[in-house]
Amino acid sequence: MSKKLNIMLLAALGLTTLGCAVGCDEKDVPEKADAAAVEKTEVKKDELKLVAVDKPGANVAAPEGLDINDPALWSFLPEVVAKVNGKDITKQEIIAFLAKQLPDGKLPPQFNKEMLEMLLPNMIKSYIETPLIVAAAEKAGFKPSPEMVKNLFEAQLAKASAQQKAQFAEELKAQGKTIDSYTNELANNVDVQKSIAVEQFLTSTIEDKIVIPEADVKKYYDDNKEVFRQDGDPAGSIRASHILIEAKKGAKTEDIAAAKAKAEEVLKQVKLDPTKFAEIAAKESACPSKSQGGSLGAFSQGQMVPEFEKAAFALKEGEISDLVQTDYGFHIIKRDKSEAGKELPFDMVKTQIAEMLKAQEFQAQVMLLIDKLNKENKVEIFVKSKPMMMPQQAM
Repeated sequence: MSKKLNIMLLAALGLTTLGCAVGCDEKDVPEKADAAAVEKTEVKKDELKLVAVDKPGANVAAPEGLDINDPALWSFLPEVVAKVNGKDITKQEIIAFLAKQLPDGKLPPQFNKEMLEMLLPNMIKSYIETPLIVAAAEKAGFKPSPEMVKNLFEAQLAKASAQQKAQFAEELKAQGKTIDSYTNELANNVDVQKSIAVEQFLTSTIEDKIVIPEADVKKYYDDNKEVFRQDGDPAGSIRASHILIEAKKGAKTEDIAAAKAKAEEVLKQVKLDPTKFAEIAAKESACPSKSQGGSLGAFSQGQMVPEFEKAAFALKEGEISDLVQTDYGFHIIKRDKSEAGKELPFDMVKTQIAEMLKAQEFQAQVMLLIDKLNKENKVEIFVKSKPMMMPQQAM
């Protein structure tokens, strides 16, 4: 399921409940691998993977939440919370629906009555609107079915690498499942069937028909140029590249001597033609940064081992060091030119802007569709949203 559609379904159709936690995507962190020079660096790396997820918090001890069956918890709700085509939607119906999502009968510990009072109007809205849009999808020919889910899941699985599939299989195995059994489990989940049917309905009838003219993309760029800037290097930082000839701490004396001899030869090559530094780094360096011509990007004091840092910061831009020995081996360091902030050109960001504008238009059209369905089905909701208190109001 596309990320954008998934977010829309969660937000507009209420396919999550109080028992679900929604997390944010971790930002990509460039992997400037310098196993030789960086003293203590944790590198995070987003991996595209299929994950078998158990119920959230299944193995985590947590404080007990409020009892969902406590009448006092629901005192703010009228007996009839809404009407659909003249039919009453009662308080007890909503409580029973939420109770099914919470097997232990407890709200998540972070919820109190005030939060419930603030969030419940939107939950009631979602409870009513979800079957309406599922019915609209089915009327348009997108009937929820096990085959629909299975086909989509298998198509996604086919795009995964062999490594991703193996990892996914291992995670399932730990839960006593196989890919086949998990596929069948998904395919037979009625909520998943509905979710996929709605996604395909919205994609076909709305998303695929949205075209964002390039003139609109350019206007957005021109009106928001301050957003499309690449930050310069942090104050006090420098840029450097290096070539590592590996000789780890504890290596045999003869191995260290051989590494030093090789490093001296490489240094001669670099000094002879400094313009070939990146080419030589790609060929000779033992550090993964070789794939970027030895570039380590920008770094500040305290990020590198002391010997490396002292030598790098002592260089002027364009200068190349003599051999610098650390516990990782022998380094040849080149001080690179620092980068100032700059405006990103339109061609670099136009695809990103177009996708954002398309997502906004998609969201707006989904909201219009839901409003239309509410009018057609004479939806009346008697519980009004309660505004969130700002900090200054709470004082």
